[in-house]
Amino acid sequence: MTANLQEKVTLPDNWHINLREKNGKWQFNIQYYDALSKRRQKWVDTKLILRGNKKKAEAMEQEVLDTWLPILMQEAGLLSQSTTYTQRANVNGRNLDIIGQHATVPISNRILFAEYLKSWLVANEIRYQISTLCEYKRVFDTTIIPFFEPLGLYLDEIKTKHIQDFYNHQMKTVSGNTVLRFHSYLHKTLQDAVNDDEQYPYIQVNPASKTKRPQHQKFIPKVYSKEALSKLFTVIGQDFLFLVVLLDATYGMRRSELMGLKWSAIDFDRKIITVKQAAVRCRIDGEYKTVVKPVLKTKSSFRSFKLTEEIEAVLEIERARQKANRKKYGAAYNSEYMDYIFVDDLGKLRGPQYVSDHFRHILKKNKLEDIRFHDLRHTCATMLLDGGLSLKEIQVYLGHGQLSTTADIYTHLDYSHQQKSSDLASQIIGQIRASIPVAP
Repeated sequence: MTANLQEKVTLPDNWHINLREKNGKWQFNIQYYDALSKRRQKWVDTKLILRGNKKKAEAMEQEVLDTWLPILMQEAGLLSQSTTYTQRANVNGRNLDIIGQHATVPISNRILFAEYLKSWLVANEIRYQISTLCEYKRVFDTTIIPFFEPLGLYLDEIKTKHIQDFYNHQMKTVSGNTVLRFHSYLHKTLQDAVNDDEQYPYIQVNPASKTKRPQHQKFIPKVYSKEALSKLFTVIGQDFLFLVVLLDATYGMRRSELMGLKWSAIDFDRKIITVKQAAVRCRIDGEYKTVVKPVLKTKSSFRSFKLTEEIEAVLEIERARQKANRKKYGAAYNSEYMDYIFVDDLGKLRGPQYVSDHFRHILKKNKLEDIRFHDLRHTCATMLLDGGLSLKEIQVYLGHGQLSTTADIYTHLDYSHQQKSSDLASQIIGQIRASIPVAP
């Protein structure tokens, strides 16, 4: 049916609507004030080209007000949102719910915030690499959705206060940097709703934008000394971790790059190891699985290293072990990962998380200094810095996309360059002081 509203939707004081020419079409510009009394504007495209259509466009003004003014008034806090609807009607071809004299958010477009987050993951499966999407899903499933789902809030009901409450709650158990990561995820997903005028026309402002976030805390990596690294090699001599640690400490490879390393990526004739893909741990259908991704994070991640004599010798031992296991276990041997270097006795690919857990177990069992497996990569970079390599050279070696990433992590560890800088500064100050006339 068609609803006849008892009164037209009218502009509040100090709000204005004007018909303007924009991008070759007639568009309405609504000037309004949000809940914080900040002046804002909303452009509404009539889809009409300029020539010969001005009167048609002018005639659409009330339709634009009927559609958009209640939405903007809700944003400004002048029209309360409600989940209790008194009448269903068709206004200007749109199914709306009538509360008193004004139209509010279409029921068909409303979605619970928790459900929106789940649908966002599905909608972005192609947009992101599987490792990035899995991290989003892990954080959503374990942290964000469990917080918001019990609140029962719709997407259009999420306010800055709700997001702030979530951050404050998380700060009790995680670091400020982790909260900043949660913020980046929430801001991105909510911004996508703001940008989608067609599906979510009632979301005009990103509620995460005005939250108060903790300051970024500079990351200081924990690294092993040469003596500590020597002890580690001693205790893992007969463990599969020996080759893993040897490659990591030598080449500074990421855990995912190591687990995705194939025999075909090693040119024994030319003595070259090439990093081409990675194996990541993802939660799929409720359980964690190891997934190999053929595409690395950035172009800079694709890189090659010289195959050293020591590493070649250890690799040959591992290749012989796998050959023996294939013969020993026959049909029971897993042939799916025949080309992978890090497999167990039955040929199954070792998972990234298992490597980290086993590494931690080895350290604890042998009472070695507790570091993360990823800290071996930082250890490699630190040894290279001590050896005189520049940050730019280390950036390329580690596969960082930007020099700023390398500098942010390792600048404070660049003792040799700091020493040279200090010596130079001291020399200059000495020259200045020597030039000062001595009082008679």
